[in-house]
Amino acid sequence: MSFLDKIRNRVAVSRSLRVQIGLFYTALALINIVFASVMIFENQTDLLLSNFKFNASNLASDVVQTLGRSPISKKKDPAYEELNATLKASGVSGFVIFARNGEVIFQEGDSPFERTVPEEILRKTLELGIEGSILRKPYNLELNTEDFRLEFMAPVQSTDKSELYIYTALSIRAIQERQTDLYKQIALAVVWMVLFHILFGIFVYRLIFVRVEKLRTASDLMADGNLKARADWKMQRSDELDDLGEAFNSMAGKIEETIETITRLNTEIQQELEIGKEVQELFLPEKQPFEDQLAMFFRPLREVSGDVYHFYQFGSRYRALFFADASGHGVSAALITTITVMSLHDAVARSIKPWSILTDLNNRIMERLQANFFATAVFFILDDKTRTLYYSNAGHNAPLYIRPSSGEILELEKCGPPLGMMDEVEYPGKGIKTRPGDRLLIYSDGLVETRNGLGEDFGLDRVKEILRSEISHSPQEQLEILSSTFVSYVTEYKDDVSIMLLELP
Repeated sequence: MSFLDKIRNRVAVSRSLRVQIGLFYTALALINIVFASVMIFENQTDLLLSNFKFNASNLASDVVQTLGRSPISKKKDPAYEELNATLKASGVSGFVIFARNGEVIFQEGDSPFERTVPEEILRKTLELGIEGSILRKPYNLELNTEDFRLEFMAPVQSTDKSELYIYTALSIRAIQERQTDLYKQIALAVVWMVLFHILFGIFVYRLIFVRVEKLRTASDLMADGNLKARADWKMQRSDELDDLGEAFNSMAGKIEETIETITRLNTEIQQELEIGKEVQELFLPEKQPFEDQLAMFFRPLREVSGDVYHFYQFGSRYRALFFADASGHGVSAALITTITVMSLHDAVARSIKPWSILTDLNNRIMERLQANFFATAVFFILDDKTRTLYYSNAGHNAPLYIRPSSGEILELEKCGPPLGMMDEVEYPGKGIKTRPGDRLLIYSDGLVETRNGLGEDFGLDRVKEILRSEISHSPQEQLEILSSTFVSYVTEYKDDVSIMLLELP
């Protein structure tokens, strides 16, 4: 595969409806998943924070109430046991009771201090220990919403009226567990949404694109000539794609039927053209009076041609050559040439002068054909006694008269319009003295007007150049060189091509 083919394939894939919808749906699904996950996380986080603050407030209230019921001595007594039980019931595994000077009185469980309380904790006791201060608080509660931990400190009533304080730092396990569950639920929701979108994408692909692909495959097969190709799936849904598939199959059936009919008609037409070709060949002369002096190249565009030629022998002195090119191609042109030849025989019977023959022929064609049918023609008569070539040209491409002795090439110009275009036209005749070895090239416009792949005509100048360079060859060899050069030059034929090269004795 070439580089350009790879580029085309990539462009085709990028423009594929499946790819475009798939990319759009994937982007939309990701946006939905991210948006839903963020919304769920934000809502649940807000609930967790509210629950955390609520639980922290309840814990502080329970501890304060317990501390307010019974003073605590500096020895473990029932009041201490009640406080310890209250704290454990609230999830507190360790706490410290210390004096104002930082001395640790009691510590239970996982104590955050060793023997003395840090200075920063002692400074916080100032807010709790100033009686009558407007800044006095019943307890100090600091919440850390990052890891759901709290620090609690409150004054403790002592039996000896000394200033004691309780301090604890704990994390609310229920909140942490709930946060872990939240992460799991969000992950599960994301997995479910991804799975849902994948399943939905597969469903859409099977529902729509599988059938569209089968429809495209059937179209490609029909384009490649397989007229039996059909959209093949169970059309049980009765949806738009089923309707489209049935319409395609119906259209394909009609196309197949039409193609078969056209093929049959083409076969019949081809057979009729073969018969027409045989009939047309009957009008061409079996014998010609110029013997080995004439070389011919004939390539019809179709089975029947619009180019026609004929020869005549008038006694032992005159020999004649007629060539015509009818307008159009195929059957219509062949019919014109048939009528032309039939009319020609009548005209020749009345005169042997080329100009009189073309004038009479034009009048007969005007009587038999409509004005939009015409033919160009040339008529030559060779007088062997006076060695004179008489001719008349009815709108045909100028024949070329070649004089090998001097290298001169003459163009025998038109003497009037094509046959069948105008009434009462008089075609003048002209004569030219011949020399031994002179040659005459007669051709149809297909020779000079047929083009190559670049859109360039073969052209009359190229014909003249070949005639000059190959003049030393025989007429047959010279014509073979000209015709082979022409065939290798052109890429597409659009007209009949006829060439006649006559060497004058």
